[in-house]
Amino acid sequence: MQMTQRGPSKARFEIVRLRCSATLVYSAYPSRLLVVPMAAKGCATLYWIQYGGGMVSGDEYRLELELLREAVVVLATQGANKVYKSARSQRDAEFATCASLLCVLGLHALLVSAPEPTILYRDASFKQDTVIRMGRTASLFYVDWVASGRTTGQGESWNFSRFYSTVQIALCDETLESAGSGTVVVNERVLLSEDDNFGKLKTRMGRFESHATIYILGPALADVANTISRYVCDSHRQLLPGTLVSASESVRYARLGIPTSANLVVRIAATSTELVQAVISTCCASLVHVLGYHPYERRGN
Repeated sequence: MQMTQRGPSKARFEIVRLRCSATLVYSAYPSRLLVVPMAAKGCATLYWIQYGGGMVSGDEYRLELELLREAVVVLATQGANKVYKSARSQRDAEFATCASLLCVLGLHALLVSAPEPTILYRDASFKQDTVIRMGRTASLFYVDWVASGRTTGQGESWNFSRFYSTVQIALCDETLESAGSGTVVVNERVLLSEDDNFGKLKTRMGRFESHATIYILGPALADVANTISRYVCDSHRQLLPGTLVSASESVRYARLGIPTSANLVVRIAATSTELVQAVISTCCASLVHVLGYHPYERRGN
């Protein structure tokens, strides 16, 4: 059984009559796109939905998203991104299920990617690739979040076969005309798998059941980054037991010297998905004055 190759789903947003509107929405199976205009601040929410409520072995899920000048979009999921176990015919494949996201952000555009966690079922193998090309005046709030599995009643903590996540963020010329142009400011890879040299994945992950990374870049989010940075610095007084949080700059982004611009990478690990969710929710609270609503608490209302 080979990977099912289909064209990507596509969406484009731009300002029409002072509101952020979708001027292109194309859903390609096995994905579906749903656009919900938000009254607050004139932004829009785009839901990236998988048929059947999860990702099936052998399928490839692809989304190409473009935000034109001053567009503000929240990219969300309907619920947790469940990755079902690999079919027997896919067990020898490096990755049985794949997903890719390509985003292009134009002048003064803002993308907030606020998904629910990715949950891999027993024996699942999953690869997700994210490439974001943004102009120097564009801004980005991107959450990359994975949980250990179906821990409630299933006992599947870190019991999947393989998880590989890549995130590449590049700053480009404002025209964004050349696909090869731009300076890569974030280039990260996370690989979680069983390995004979390092032992069982569950043993290596220890007491932690979920982890997430938040990338915050761009001039529109400078105040947001400062608020979150202060929160992390004071986290020893605020966080619940079983939670670790750290924050640092993207060195490559800092070298560009873009004035009054956000530059923060927040890393979270916790003994439960709920604890990670609590930290992410606290960080997203700073977005209310930018979006007009909390991206996790008021979707579609």
